[in-house]
Amino acid sequence: MGCTHQTTYTEIKRSLYRFKLLTPFLDLRRLKMLYHTLFQTQLTYGILAWGGAREHHVKNLEILQKWMLKIMMKKRRTYSTDKLYEESKVLDIRKLYLQAILTYQYKNKINIPYLTHEYDTRNKKNNSLKERTSKLIGRRNYAYILKRLHDRTPSYLKSEKTFNSFKKTSQTWLQSLPREEIRSIMDTSKYFPANVIK
Repeated sequence: MGCTHQTTYTEIKRSLYRFKLLTPFLDLRRLKMLYHTLFQTQLTYGILAWGGAREHHVKNLEILQKWMLKIMMKKRRTYSTDKLYEESKVLDIRKLYLQAILTYQYKNKINIPYLTHEYDTRNKKNNSLKERTSKLIGRRNYAYILKRLHDRTPSYLKSEKTFNSFKKTSQTWLQSLPREEIRSIMDTSKYFPANVIK
């Protein structure tokens, strides 16, 4: 775990203790507000830089996130991860990374160039021009993933006029994507076996 990850992990672990102490006194709505204030802002700090890191670099942060959500939702430690994220309506680390990429593109008005050709292929209308990279680490960089993500982003999300509506719509869309789709976007299936991403 690098320096940025270690600092984030330490701060979140401290927040987890405070969060647990407050849980008996707050309802779910206030706990969610506290989660976003104490935890998610720390979790997403610098995520564009480290969000595409290898599995072992982010695993501890993912464990802390699930632990905090289980405390918030009052679930047992063995509760299903899929159900946990579905019921809490919170994005996991990989989806938070993708949302940060989309937000970066939206705020900076980054246009993605498309391939143009005369051949009638199934991806003719949805095939962005991607940079070639021979290094696996390069394929996990946010600039590379942005182009993969852009191809799959629905048109209604791309056409959002205000940042607030974009942020809400992007979260709803990412929440609807299964983990297999996220794995495909991030190209993680080439680096990790299917049972690693939980």
